[in-house]
Amino acid sequence: MNDYDPEEVFADKAETDSGFAIAYALVRLAKAQESVAYQLKRLGICDAATEMGALEYVGVNLGHAAEAFAHLETIASSLENKT
Repeated sequence: MNDYDPEEVFADKAETDSGFAIAYALVRLAKAQESVAYQLKRLGICDAATEMGALEYVGVNLGHAAEAFAHLETIASSLENKT
């Protein structure tokens, strides 16, 4: 197994070589883009084979809250009719 890490090499050489500075910046940008893509996926709908994304979870719970409010409205109406 090789412990070679291109990012480390680019970071070291970037201090003295502009070509490596550009390569290092591109590696860092690519990693940041991967992170953003992953987080957006988790925020959104995820995959069919995985747990819900954050927006799906919020939507499901808003549906439960709406049902609870509907039940409270029914109870309130029934109490008003008794008085």
